[in-house]
Amino acid sequence: MTEDEKLNGIDDTKRIYVQYDKGDKYGNRWYLETPFYINWSRDTVSFFITNSGKKGKGMPVVRNKQFYFIKGFCWNLINGTRSENDLKFRLTDKSVHDVGGMKLSVINNTYLSNNYIIALCNSKLINKYTESFINFTLNFQMNDARCIPIIIPTKEQLKYINNIVDNAIEIKKLQFNKSITEEKANLELQKIQDKIDKFVYELYDI
Repeated sequence: MTEDEKLNGIDDTKRIYVQYDKGDKYGNRWYLETPFYINWSRDTVSFFITNSGKKGKGMPVVRNKQFYFIKGFCWNLINGTRSENDLKFRLTDKSVHDVGGMKLSVINNTYLSNNYIIALCNSKLINKYTESFINFTLNFQMNDARCIPIIIPTKEQLKYINNIVDNAIEIKKLQFNKSITEEKANLELQKIQDKIDKFVYELYDI
């Protein structure tokens, strides 16, 4: 897609449906290819922009659409209690997203990466920290995520975590395409989780 198509919609003579990330009720970590698509024709995008925020059933709300179609990381906005559920962060593809699948992106990959943030936020330490000091409910919003203390890793640490999370993402993809069973995937992902928890505890000197 061109920058103009991302902002203003796709010519109606072309394919006009794009991926739409509106969260994941099953709470997958690491990766999920959204099953949802949205009409992104020029007429539809014009309607979204013109009617954004207007009262009435089905009226759209468009915010910061310049950040659509950028790969990043997201988490679900779900009601519940943190004592029973952990935050679940995952990689998100280049898509349109809404408040149900809030997204942030790492712009400078020299010092950080989306994978690195996902690993930290899926760790036991950060989950317990955010539950105790930031927000103990599962209504974990954008400003809550911005309060997470992030330690800048060394190049070696960043490479190590990038590889681990790439492995987790590949396992999830194999699970989704039925190449491995969910049980097998969970066993492999638990091994990865253990490595990440150990890394994060050491990183934060705990």
